[in-house]
Amino acid sequence: MEKTSTEPSDKSAPTVPPPFDKPADLILRSSDGIDYNVYRCILILASPIFADMWSLPQPTPPSHRSHQADTPDLPVVAIPETAKTLETLLRLIYPLSTVPDFASMDDFKAAFLVAHKYEIDYTKTVLSSALSKFSGLEPLRMYAMAVRYDLPDVARLAARGFLLMQDPLAMIDEVKELDVVAYHRLLVYRARCTNSLKTLGDTSLTSYFKMSSRVSPYAWTWIYCKTCHPRLPNQYGHRCTLWFKEHWKRLFIVLAATPSADALADPALNDEAMREVAKCETCGPLAPRQLRKFTTLFAADVKDRLSEVPF
Repeated sequence: MEKTSTEPSDKSAPTVPPPFDKPADLILRSSDGIDYNVYRCILILASPIFADMWSLPQPTPPSHRSHQADTPDLPVVAIPETAKTLETLLRLIYPLSTVPDFASMDDFKAAFLVAHKYEIDYTKTVLSSALSKFSGLEPLRMYAMAVRYDLPDVARLAARGFLLMQDPLAMIDEVKELDVVAYHRLLVYRARCTNSLKTLGDTSLTSYFKMSSRVSPYAWTWIYCKTCHPRLPNQYGHRCTLWFKEHWKRLFIVLAATPSADALADPALNDEAMREVAKCETCGPLAPRQLRKFTTLFAADVKDRLSEVPF
């Protein structure tokens, strides 16, 4: 960062949004030539880097004034960040600011890194809360950032998102920056989650109904249907339809590949069962609604089970 002594920037530059178009006592100029009117006191309170800057310029000489006509004598500080990143940072610093809705992980990363650069710790904390939207989209990048900048809560959230990745060994640039211990920890966590759900999958339906606090064995058409054939006996004296037995197996094939309760949210998981259900006059009218309800309850059980896996 350094004081500029350049000629006035292009008058056709985009209009700066409020409140950075109002009179202030300093101009920050982005790397792409956009000027933001700001108050030094806000910057100094927010960042020790700004507070320690002995080189914050005095008012520029008339020959080097800002191009903004209503602020002719303000000092100008050139910032190496783009206008998009700089404006995000300023909106986080200024009073009554809100966390931006980042369109991509790249936008978030740019904002987070500039907050880290200027040591604006509270802004880093606020930004961390916005990372949740990327936990299922780019969990590896999110995890790498969390490890690098010591954000344990974000790392745990990213690890849960990592469970949804179809290819857990995918290589991205951020993974190359991870140390072996941190990456190994992530892979071990996924393996433990997979094994925990495999144990559940090896459990008979009878045992599952007995252990679940949510799912009663008496509530479902595939238990009490007397039309479907064949039906497999269980210790309750009821019979479970074969189509549901096969559906149960398919659920665990999905969970083996992506050991996360969120993996059960795909409506297509019920498609094969629905084709079989259509053949039964008893199950046909009831099963679509009941399967959706069962999947919701079962996903909650899966989530509870995974919450017991340490990270």
